[in-house]
Amino acid sequence: MNKYLLFGNPNVGKTSVFNHLTNSSEIVSNFEGVTVSKKSANLRSGDGELIDVPGVYSINTFTVADDVSQKALLSEHCDGIIDVINISDLKRNLYLLIDLLETGRPVNAILNLDDIFEGTVNLDALSNLLNVNLVKSNHHTYGDDLKHVTSFRQNNFKLDYGQLIETAITAIEKNVISDKIQGGISPRFYAIQFLQGDNHLLEFFSNHQQTMKVKFDLQHEIVGQDLARSISGLCFQIRRNFITELLTDNYTKKQEVDQMPFMNNVFDKYALHRVWGFVIFIFVMYLVFFVAVTGGVLQDVVDGGVTYFSDIVANILNTIGASEIVTSFIIDGAIAGVGGVLVFLPQIIILFAMLTLFESIGYFARVNALFENLFNKIGISSSSIIPFISGFGCNVIGIMGTRTITSEKKRIATILASPFISCSARLPVYLIFTEIFFDQNQTLILLFLYLLGIFVAIAVAFIIDKIIYNDKELQTIISLPKYKKVQAKYFVRLTWIKVKSFLTRAGTIIFLGSLGLWAVSSFGLNGFTTDINDSFVGLLGQQFSFILTPLGFGTVQAFSALVVSILAKELAISALIVMYGTTNMDALSAVLATEFTAASALSFMTFVLLYIPCLATLGAIYSETKKVKYVVYSVAMSLGIGYSISFIVYHIAQLIF
Repeated sequence: MNKYLLFGNPNVGKTSVFNHLTNSSEIVSNFEGVTVSKKSANLRSGDGELIDVPGVYSINTFTVADDVSQKALLSEHCDGIIDVINISDLKRNLYLLIDLLETGRPVNAILNLDDIFEGTVNLDALSNLLNVNLVKSNHHTYGDDLKHVTSFRQNNFKLDYGQLIETAITAIEKNVISDKIQGGISPRFYAIQFLQGDNHLLEFFSNHQQTMKVKFDLQHEIVGQDLARSISGLCFQIRRNFITELLTDNYTKKQEVDQMPFMNNVFDKYALHRVWGFVIFIFVMYLVFFVAVTGGVLQDVVDGGVTYFSDIVANILNTIGASEIVTSFIIDGAIAGVGGVLVFLPQIIILFAMLTLFESIGYFARVNALFENLFNKIGISSSSIIPFISGFGCNVIGIMGTRTITSEKKRIATILASPFISCSARLPVYLIFTEIFFDQNQTLILLFLYLLGIFVAIAVAFIIDKIIYNDKELQTIISLPKYKKVQAKYFVRLTWIKVKSFLTRAGTIIFLGSLGLWAVSSFGLNGFTTDINDSFVGLLGQQFSFILTPLGFGTVQAFSALVVSILAKELAISALIVMYGTTNMDALSAVLATEFTAASALSFMTFVLLYIPCLATLGAIYSETKKVKYVVYSVAMSLGIGYSISFIVYHIAQLIF
């Protein structure tokens, strides 16, 4: 089977191209740092497999994401490379294309985002000068634009770096160990990358001492002749001059079409303001939750549907004479557990749709920049905001997003802070408790919980980063795409991807978890029981639930729900339904109204927000750090912080409510 690598700068529509070519549903966003690991899928054309790697500006490794891309390039056998380029930003994007061309492998380039580009491009001239096939594409519709994207021409590209550097390249490439080269990559590529600063490539050379000497002598000569401050600096100048000359007669760019002039020219002044920017961010989040809460009117419809389905199944089971255990297993375990989460599906869909809207038009890129300025001032890695924003959907994705952070210490700090960001899995817990106890202020309570999660995450990152590690990092520069109108088809597709992910969890983790919950709550030392106190989970809760009494909810059911939801936060509601023996949301709401107070409900939601991350998140922490100690740190830290803040919230809330 043919294999192709998909490269591109961050935020050029690479994932959209991947989805189109493979008919996949990977998450796309209008800000950098979303794709942080390689993924593969078969091309819809049947021509082979396409491997999508993280977006990078060059092949030199500075972050984990860069390292993933370079390793894929060096280790994966491939029949060609496809580079996705922002047609409106050719000057910057061509640096990566040159890197890829210097591998000697066949390369094609997709000039993406042509639908918002105003200018001219001489495709034939550029294709001939670069020895690549170039094709324009519309990032919303594509059509037949990419029909021949896997048809390559022979790559004989060679950029002349001048006698000084060329002499060093010739000397170094003679030492390249041919047995270590994968897939026909040119020895010249290894030499150029090594000279530009990739010292870990030294393993590909036979004579390390001589190779290092050539590099040292070249560096000394360049600085001595005042040509540049480094080898990479001189290479950059040569590439810049080549690209400028290349584009002078073959590329003209007009001002990018401004689809939303008010947003770009007026609103942005306030959205990026150091004070008003945060006010607008809070208002936007309030608006998101306000609209999501209105979806509660559909909750009764879904709940009624679940109850109706449950009654039908119960009648069938009674008709066929099913035993009490089987009936309880199906009705109280499977249907009640999964249905208890699906009841909130309308509000979850609305929440995802709102987040997708602000993400797609470009506002989240402003949030990225806004928090980056704040983070730079207080000393936290400015790249941490990307994992934090991603964490609104899922903490696992947020933790994987830390691969864009260059400093390992700051990356660890962000990994340990990310689980405090409130993910979508916690939302059902918030919705049912706020609906019962804070009906008039539901949106404000939701906003409080999400902002509390952000505040705790920032505080944790600051303490680890500044006080424990005392690490320093240069500020980073990010690009801000213009605000853009969102096409309906594009908007629906992105929202569906998020909803589909939630439904997948509901159909697997929640289903299996609900059955497990039913088992431990329906059986005890004496076999099947309908008394929760006699079940295994009841016996466990009776021994340890007192620990939660200072927080206002020291019951067997609350303790059991919290323990079980470590498997997956969505299981908290399923656990409460099963633990209290209810079959629908109305019954559960009635029970919770008597078991909790407004103060204890707020404390419970706070604890759900801050206590032990789910198993998938803990697994991601280990996967990204390769050390068990960080998993232990996360569990201990979240328990301590969650317990302390919930205790404070409970006692303050008692004075207010």
